[in-house]
Amino acid sequence: MDGFGDNGTRDFFTSNFDLFPGDGSQYPRLGSVSGPRIGIENKLDRGSWSSEQNNNLLCQLLVDQIEMGNYIKGTMTARGYKLVIEKYYCGSGLRHDRKQISNRIRQLKGMYQFIKDIHSDSGLGRDENGWPTATLEWWETATKKHPEWMKLMYGPPEYLPLLERIFDGVVVDGSSSFVPGYTNADDEEPEEPEELEEPEEHEEPEQ
Repeated sequence: MDGFGDNGTRDFFTSNFDLFPGDGSQYPRLGSVSGPRIGIENKLDRGSWSSEQNNNLLCQLLVDQIEMGNYIKGTMTARGYKLVIEKYYCGSGLRHDRKQISNRIRQLKGMYQFIKDIHSDSGLGRDENGWPTATLEWWETATKKHPEWMKLMYGPPEYLPLLERIFDGVVVDGSSSFVPGYTNADDEEPEEPEELEEPEEHEEPEQ
């Protein structure tokens, strides 16, 4: 039967018919039939970086981009950012843009630099696991500009192995002496590095 599928149901994709009664001249012609288009709000969420789960998710996504070749020596391609933003939203339910993700990467880089520096500071103690120890006053002074780092007083973040994957070779080796009231180059908002160019595809010449 014309306009119907094998099972007797109307086939919207292979038939041509008028969706409206009458001649339909008052309606614009429709080239295809589709479901309702749902608008997606552009509203961005505030970062929720106090969550170890969210930080762990972001770090894992960055490692994925390193393995895919989209994030090389601290510089991410546009495609890399797009994938991180989409997958972070799927995993956390939080909608962030490129600037928010870039800022968090910069903060994580600063934290990792701090971790390397305190490990090289011979004036600090060590716990049974080799993690640097100091007085409460020392930690309060050292993390004054970065309150989030105060949690490092109690041990490493659970995503430290991922930070190592992401930033080893990007930050300095931590051999400089540490001074309380810590600052580093990432304390100031830098310009975003020039992003990597996507590789061009070349057609093979005809023989």
